[in-house]
Amino acid sequence: MGVIISSVYFSALTKGAVAPDLLEITKDSYVKGKLLYTNSSVADHLVSNNEITVVNIVNFTDIALNMIQIRVSYDVVDPEFLDMEGITHMDYTSLVLESNRTLAFPVVELTMSNSSFSAKASLLDETTVDGVTNLNNTKVTIDGTTYLFGDVDVNHTKYDEIIEIMLGLVFFNLALALEFEYTIFAISPQANVADTINFSPSDGSVIDKPAVITSLGDSYDTIHVSYDDTFTLGLDDVDEVEAFYDAKTGLLLRFIEKDTASSSQLEFQPSEVSIARAGLIPFPFTGIIVGFLAIGLIAVFIKKKK
Repeated sequence: MGVIISSVYFSALTKGAVAPDLLEITKDSYVKGKLLYTNSSVADHLVSNNEITVVNIVNFTDIALNMIQIRVSYDVVDPEFLDMEGITHMDYTSLVLESNRTLAFPVVELTMSNSSFSAKASLLDETTVDGVTNLNNTKVTIDGTTYLFGDVDVNHTKYDEIIEIMLGLVFFNLALALEFEYTIFAISPQANVADTINFSPSDGSVIDKPAVITSLGDSYDTIHVSYDDTFTLGLDDVDEVEAFYDAKTGLLLRFIEKDTASSSQLEFQPSEVSIARAGLIPFPFTGIIVGFLAIGLIAVFIKKKK
């Protein structure tokens, strides 16, 4: 009874507090879905098919901190809407500090392709701050052939193509760095209703914890957070963003970006969700084991008293 009362007491104290920033998303977890645009003229116009994936969790050796690799991909259906003329696929991978949700390196890998070409610039193999911040370490892949950027000069036969993808990497990095201090793609699953979520330019607020149903009919408990003046997949600020995160891991599953001035919105409707398990023993069994151990210890104590 003492444990239960204490649990309720401390839970009540956390209401309205600033939510913790420690991330608990798991490697290989992902959500796939459709990005849909609606305004006064069209409803649920398909813009792109998207996927948000936790690629890996890497320990950076020079700062002894875990970095989470989060990949966001676009299979573009309406390139004009996203200002991606000539591109049918784009993805980028960010590095996020596991300990505090900080977007440490907005773009460490960028891929763009269409039916006739493919290009990728990647620093994803680097596991130190020095390695990631040195552009000479960038591996550039053009139509299946990989080059080290530090070895490329103006006389290289692929110089123009390599410089083009490198500029994309640099400018996209800068653009996201100016927009985001914290990742919008994951929060701590410990967040409670009425809690504040650290964010910029203004903090987010936990509204409620509704269920989200995918287009395939699967239901997931979520944490609903409201943000102002930001974006998720739309690549342009809007005044209201409603984000829904998986209640178990904190991975973003659904969102609605609302531009109230134009009465339009972008909605990400999830179709397929996969949440990888964090360990070998799922939480319920861990609780049962701890419970049996506690009962056993109490029984031993009573016998000794007798």
